[in-house]
Amino acid sequence: MATRSDSAPTLQDVGRLAGVTATSASLALRNDPRISPATKARIMAAAKKLGYVPDPLLSALVARRGRQRKPHTLANMAALLDDGWLHHDGGWLEPLYQGMTRACEQLGYHLDILNIQRDLLSLPKPDQLLYSRGIRGLVILPLYHAHLTLKLDWNRYSFVSIGNPLENLVSHRTGTHLFAAMTLACEKLRKFGYRRVGLAHPLRFERRISYEWHGSLCKEALTHPDFMVVPPYLPEEFDTTAFVAWIRQHQPECLLTNCPTPIRHVLEQNGWKVPRDIGIVALSRNYNSTQHFSGVAQHLDLTAEGAVRYVHQLILKGETGMPAVPSDIRIAPDWYDGDTIRRRRRTRSQ
Repeated sequence: MATRSDSAPTLQDVGRLAGVTATSASLALRNDPRISPATKARIMAAAKKLGYVPDPLLSALVARRGRQRKPHTLANMAALLDDGWLHHDGGWLEPLYQGMTRACEQLGYHLDILNIQRDLLSLPKPDQLLYSRGIRGLVILPLYHAHLTLKLDWNRYSFVSIGNPLENLVSHRTGTHLFAAMTLACEKLRKFGYRRVGLAHPLRFERRISYEWHGSLCKEALTHPDFMVVPPYLPEEFDTTAFVAWIRQHQPECLLTNCPTPIRHVLEQNGWKVPRDIGIVALSRNYNSTQHFSGVAQHLDLTAEGAVRYVHQLILKGETGMPAVPSDIRIAPDWYDGDTIRRRRRTRSQ
């Protein structure tokens, strides 16, 4: 095992060369905002000149002691919310808030929820608001559209986004493994005896997730020839008449969808019983109203908790700005049995 040599430079050496205390040197190397940019630059230069490398054993001991003490506020962290969601059912946001709050309390951060358009875009210099609140870390919640118009000095912050990659901002991110979620759903359907399925919801759902659900379903059709995937119903806007015509034309035994409640309503209005005639799988059981559906849980609280912990690690490393090589943390989905699919009896001809 490699050990630190007696001649290796210490924090005291770095501080002495930079003309500051060892404590100030430690804070600067962790990108603490209490150290001025000029002093921080001087300390960074001293550390580079001496070839200073933090002792991993000492860092682990400090982290362990910190966990044993009652958490205290280290700094502020902000979650950035797209105001576009305010005009829609935001029930899926609640588990995100729960996960972020839980992680911030454990790690010692105060969490602010800031609306991008109302709180930040309305300001000529939004960085000043974040700086005045001591915000060092940002979690960018899923955007209504993939384009982020907010102009910040991103080099000031450690940040992670939740969901799909942003169009104009490179970031580390966390999210549910949606490709795996569709694979899991199809595996369950085959075990229940379903052999003819269809994907049905507005196209915007697929755009928002880079077509992971649709792509995974295409893979299922390719790898399981006895599992028939009918042409999907992916309209720009849901149209009841067109949807009913699609059902009658392709006769799916089960529908996979991100809008299970309205689809069930339309089916039953037109004489189909769920699950007797047609089954429904909810690809996102994120709302209280959809908990009775058979389908996939995305664990949004764990996704958000993972984002906060990721930002925390970036802060500890002093990593700010857009990463040269972004990375992802994907949360595995789970299946939940509900009342919208059932085991099918198949005839000899089937």
